[in-house]
Amino acid sequence: MKAAGLVLALVAGCGAPPPRSPDLGRPAAPPIGALDGRAILPTGQLADGTRVVERLNDHWQPLSPPPGLDERSRLELADGSFWAWMSFASEDGVERARWIAPAHSREELQRRLEALGAEAKRLPPALASRVAPVLPIIASISVVEGDFGDPSTHVRDPAGSIGIFQWAADRKSAHTAGSSLARFFTTLARRAAAAPASDPLFVRAWKQCRAHGLSIKRGDLWLGKRRANAAEIEQQLHAELGTGALRTYQLVAAADWIDDVRATVVRPGARGAAWLGHAYAKANGGRYVTMTNDGRKIALTAPRVVTVGELLADGAALGSAVSIGVNRPSYVAPALWRALGGEPTFTLDPARIWPAPAHRDAEPLAIAFRRHALALYPPDQRERRARRLVTALLPR
Repeated sequence: MKAAGLVLALVAGCGAPPPRSPDLGRPAAPPIGALDGRAILPTGQLADGTRVVERLNDHWQPLSPPPGLDERSRLELADGSFWAWMSFASEDGVERARWIAPAHSREELQRRLEALGAEAKRLPPALASRVAPVLPIIASISVVEGDFGDPSTHVRDPAGSIGIFQWAADRKSAHTAGSSLARFFTTLARRAAAAPASDPLFVRAWKQCRAHGLSIKRGDLWLGKRRANAAEIEQQLHAELGTGALRTYQLVAAADWIDDVRATVVRPGARGAAWLGHAYAKANGGRYVTMTNDGRKIALTAPRVVTVGELLADGAALGSAVSIGVNRPSYVAPALWRALGGEPTFTLDPARIWPAPAHRDAEPLAIAFRRHALALYPPDQRERRARRLVTALLPR
C-alpha cells in the first residue's frame, strides 16, 4: 500500500486503540511513518528491529535500507518528510540506488495547488473543466519552475523564461520563433483573434501583452519596432504575467503543454542522429524517418505509433514526463523509447524505431523512463533533476 493516506492511517492505528506497553501499562507511541507499508516505530526501526531512519539535528534522515527495495519504494514520515528510492549514475559514472528527497516539500506543493485551484475558479466553465483534472500535475511543475510572474532564476541562465512553466527561449537570440516562449504568445494571440465577445479571457490577456508593445511577426516576438530576445521579453513582461487575465491564461497554456507531452510519439527522437547514425532525420512529429544505407536514402513511415499519454496515463507517471518535458522537451521521446527496450544502434526495422508493446504496465515504464531521462543529463546535474522528478511523486 502506497496511498497518500498511508502514514496517517498508520499513525492513527486505523481507529483501533493503541497497544499497551507491557512494562509501563501506558499506550505505546504511534508509528512515525512507513516504509512501503511497514510501520516505522519511534525508535526509527521496523518491527523486526531494522533501523531505517535516524535523528540528526532534530530531523529524521534515512539510513541504508533493508535489502529487497526497488524503485517503487517510498519512505514517508508523519512530519511530511518523503524520499523515493532511485538509481542513477552521478559524476563518478557508477550507477547506484539512493534515497532522493523532493526539491520542494509536501506543504509547498499543497500551497501551490491551492493557489492554482483558486486561480482556476476565474476560468470560464469550459476551460475550467479542462484544467481541473491536471491541476496536480501543473502544481508539481510550477512549485519547481516558478510562480505566475516569476522570471528565470538567474541572468547566467542561457534561456530567458517566465511563468508557472517557465516558457523559454534563448536569452540573447532575437529569433525566438519555434521556442516555447514564442508559442505561448503566438497561441494566445491566435485565440484572442478567434475569441467570441462572450468569452473575453484570451482578448483581455492579449491586450495586456499589447500594452507592453508586444507583437508577433513570422513567429518571432517583437517589442515595438524591433525583434526582442527572451531576456527583453522576460524583463518587460514577467511581472505582467502575474496579474489579470494573463495570469489566469497560464493555466490554459500549461494544460496545452501537458497535452503536447501526452501526444508525443515514442521514437528515438532528437537523439536518433547520434544513436542510429546513417544521416537519421525525422519529420511529421516523428512519424516519418529517413536514413542512408549503402549510399541510398531510405524513407520509413510508422505503421503505427504509441504516444506518451498511452503509456504514462496516470498522474505521477505523466507528471514525470511533463517534468522532463518542461525542462528538456527533446529528452521525453528518446528516454521512453529506451524504456521500451529501444537499442541505440542502427536499424531499418520500423518495429524497432516505433515500438508499440501489447502489454503496458505504467509503473515499471515510468521507473525506466526516469532512469533513462536522467542519463541524458550531464552527470553533475542528475541529482538535482532527480529531486525535481521526486517532487512529481509526492503524495497529495
